[in-house]
Amino acid sequence: MDTSASSTSAAAPGQPEMSHEEYARSRHSVWLGAAALFTDEIGRVLLVKPTYRTQWLLPGGCVEAGEGPDETCRREVQEELGLSMPPGRLLAVNWLAPGHPDRTGTMPFPGEVRYVMDGGTLTPRDIARMRLPQDELSGYEFLDARAAAQRMIPVDAQILLAALRARLADTTAHLSGGRHVGPVPPLDRRARRCRRCAGRYGPGVALRQWSHSFHQPPCMSPAADKRINRIHRLCCAKIRPPATAPTGGKG
Repeated sequence: MDTSASSTSAAAPGQPEMSHEEYARSRHSVWLGAAALFTDEIGRVLLVKPTYRTQWLLPGGCVEAGEGPDETCRREVQEELGLSMPPGRLLAVNWLAPGHPDRTGTMPFPGEVRYVMDGGTLTPRDIARMRLPQDELSGYEFLDARAAAQRMIPVDAQILLAALRARLADTTAHLSGGRHVGPVPPLDRRARRCRRCAGRYGPGVALRQWSHSFHQPPCMSPAADKRINRIHRLCCAKIRPPATAPTGGKG
């Protein structure tokens, strides 16, 4: 007797049959967010200060129904900064698991996938056009990498620094809890102590966590060497804002 029809239609052992609606409800649900990494013409990072949090953030927010991360990034930049600018390439994507120690609060947290897009460089004219929603943001500031990281919760600081390094290395960082998934990129892996920075931040400061400066391996190309020197200039050198650019946030 031919049993092929009945054998192929039978449900797999231990796998209950369910409707499409039940299947959809059983899948993993997470928050999805997108943020933009902007810098000014001397390389400082733009952070915004939410009215509802003590820490500072990159401009961005949660994805709404039917949106893609790139659409969310563009909408949030328009809403938070008053600028209509399409996002650039993806710099970093991070998975933050439920129960992560840096995630606090009473609201249930199912986990989050966050995209960080390259917002590019803002000119003094762009900065002058910025308008923040007073009910959501109390101010903004352009900060070097170390100062920006200090204003954020640790995992957000790790994501920021990884995105900065990815921009300089022309790559994309894949992160979980702020840590690289897979091999650590050279710009994150090769750290050294910088005497100039140690003098500013205290003797023997290990600068790896702030991405201030890096060893040059024997095989490093001239282009990569230029990127490393640029990191040092942006993150270590004493930077004074140009006379035409705003020096602080708007309240």
